[in-house]
Amino acid sequence: MSYKTISLTVAVIVVATGGFLLVNQNRPTTKDNNSTSTATQSQNCDTYTAQQGSEFRPGYLPQIDNRQALKQAMIDYHGEDMEGKDGELAAVGFNLALLYHEYQAHQCNGPNTEFASDQSRLDNIGGSITIEGSARDGMGGKLAERLRNLGADRVAGSKNAVSGIIPIEKIPQVAKINAASSLWSSQGTTDSGSAGTITG
Repeated sequence: MSYKTISLTVAVIVVATGGFLLVNQNRPTTKDNNSTSTATQSQNCDTYTAQQGSEFRPGYLPQIDNRQALKQAMIDYHGEDMEGKDGELAAVGFNLALLYHEYQAHQCNGPNTEFASDQSRLDNIGGSITIEGSARDGMGGKLAERLRNLGADRVAGSKNAVSGIIPIEKIPQVAKINAASSLWSSQGTTDSGSAGTITG
């Protein structure tokens, strides 16, 4: 693993009667060049520590108890710049991206209890979710095969469409399937709030 030392100059302002004092201090820090996105790296449970009373409460998003799970889902859907739909999980839509992070938070905070999403319209059963998808260029067979390889159950479909039950923890891998044109939860909602397809 390679590291790069970055020299930072920290200005400490000490307010005193009649003026202030500036003190410069050089402090080395390190950056991991092999760091990965929140969707693909091993999840750190500190990421999902619930922060009650947090200012992060966008009105147009579901009312999720764990604000940090909501924030991570937005990053993995919109990307680091929080604009557009070019994050690591954009291909599966925001609802499934949020479900994934809800589940990760649950695994950290209460793995011995049954998981239930705060998204009332999602058709999840414990650690699994029923999804549907449209295949790219008639690659339904390839899409179905990839889903089975990821542990999907009850996979069915045609050359243009596929459905199945996938483990929630596999959502990041499902998002990377090239044979899929779009994927969505079978009873989910679109990003605009109405029933239908969630596209990337």
